[in-house]
Amino acid sequence: MFIREAFYCSRCGGFVNEKICPHEEEFRVRVSGTKLRKMIMSKQKPPEYMMRPEVVEVILSFENPFVE
Repeated sequence: MFIREAFYCSRCGGFVNEKICPHEEEFRVRVSGTKLRKMIMSKQKPPEYMMRPEVVEVILSFENPFVE
């Protein structure tokens, strides 16, 4: 199964893929899972385009939000 890469497009204002986003590379922000996990583990709030604030609050309320 082929799954296209998803990215945040600042012009579209949401997560899209190359098939539905006509905008140039300069408007595309790729989200790193590793970077997101590091932010959460250090109790930093990711930008709203990465994760909704209410979701961040719930996740950050756990001592260890990741299953070991």
